[in-house]
Amino acid sequence: MEVREDPRIHNKTVWDKIEHIPIDTQKLEHLFESRAKDLIAKKLLTTMLPTPEEKHKIQEAAICNPELSLGSAEQFLMMLSSISELPARLKLWIFKLDYENMEKEVAEPLMDLKQSTEDLQKNRTFKIMLSVLLSIGNFLNGTECRGFQIEYLSKVPEVKDTVHKHSLLHHLCHMVIEKCSYSSDLYSEIGSITRASNVDFEELSNNIAKIEVDCKESWDHLKAIAKHDGPTQIKLKDRVWRRRRRQRQQRYPTSSSFSKKHRSSKLVMA
Repeated sequence: MEVREDPRIHNKTVWDKIEHIPIDTQKLEHLFESRAKDLIAKKLLTTMLPTPEEKHKIQEAAICNPELSLGSAEQFLMMLSSISELPARLKLWIFKLDYENMEKEVAEPLMDLKQSTEDLQKNRTFKIMLSVLLSIGNFLNGTECRGFQIEYLSKVPEVKDTVHKHSLLHHLCHMVIEKCSYSSDLYSEIGSITRASNVDFEELSNNIAKIEVDCKESWDHLKAIAKHDGPTQIKLKDRVWRRRRRQRQQRYPTSSSFSKKHRSSKLVMA
C-alpha cells in the first residue's frame, strides 16, 4: 500500500532521458569512505526525513486498511520516524565524520606557525644575515645602531646599488657566503615559514569559529539524545573520546590547547 504523492519521487527532469551508466560504487566507497558516509547522512537530513503530515497520512492509511501492508517507501519512513532524535543523531554523525579533517586543517597551519618561530630563533644562518645586514645599514647610514625594525627586511630587495643596479639582497647573500662559508642554505631550513606564509589566517580564524559553533551545537544534540539513550552510553562515549583525544594529541602536539578549548564537544567524537 502506497499513500504518498511525493514530488521527490515523481518529478521528471531532462536527466530521466539520459542513459544510465553503471559504475563501480564499491571502489568509490573505498576511495571516498568518509565522504560517502557524509553524503548519506546529508541526504537523509535534506530529502528523506518524513514530515509530520506524511507520518500522519501513513498512520491513517494503515488504520483504515489493516489488511494491507505498507509499501517499502512507507515502511522506510515509519522506521525513520521511530528513531528518537533522528535529526540530532544525523547531525552528530556528519560532525563526527568531518571533525578530524577540520581539526587537521586548523592544527597543521598552527603547528607550522609555531615551528617557524622556533626555527628562526635557532637558525644560525638567519642570525648571520641579520648581523651582516645591520653592518651594511650602519655603513650606508653612517650610524652605529644596535638593531633595526623587522619591517626593514621587506625593503632589502628594493634597495639597489648605483653601479650595477643589483639589489641589497644580492650583495647580502654574496657577503654572507664570502665571510661565513659555514653558513647554510637558509631556504631549505625554513620550510615551516614557507608553508605558514601561504596560510590565509583570516580564513583559519573563521574555520576555528565555525568548529566552535559546531561543537556547541553538537553538545546540544548530544544532550537531547542522552534523554533517550541514558547516562551509560554517554559515559562509554566519554571514555572512547578521551582515548582518541590522546591519539590526536600525539599526532598534533600543538593542537592540545585547541582541543581543550573545544572540550564541550568531547562526547561527539566517539
